[in-house]
Amino acid sequence: MVFFKSFPPKNINSWYGYRTAKSRISKPNWDFAQRYSANLSLILLFPLLLLQVLLYAICGSTALIDLSILTCWLLCFSIIIYKTEKRLKQMTP
Repeated sequence: MVFFKSFPPKNINSWYGYRTAKSRISKPNWDFAQRYSANLSLILLFPLLLLQVLLYAICGSTALIDLSILTCWLLCFSIIIYKTEKRLKQMTP
């Protein structure tokens, strides 16, 4: 999260950053997608990480907590992809 915000990929590549067909269309799309997805990641995933650490400290690792946290992580990643792609679609003529 913080890594992608601090060190976004400068050039379009196939191994680092937010990589989808729409983000690779152009350099402006690529740069926007990197910034936008990094910001969303911090907003959505950092509080989830804090919650996960807190739950593990209080309750320990249980199957229910593990499954709940995994589900929340997947939901957050889905939201990040959906919102970023939606914004990219608005940018593309």
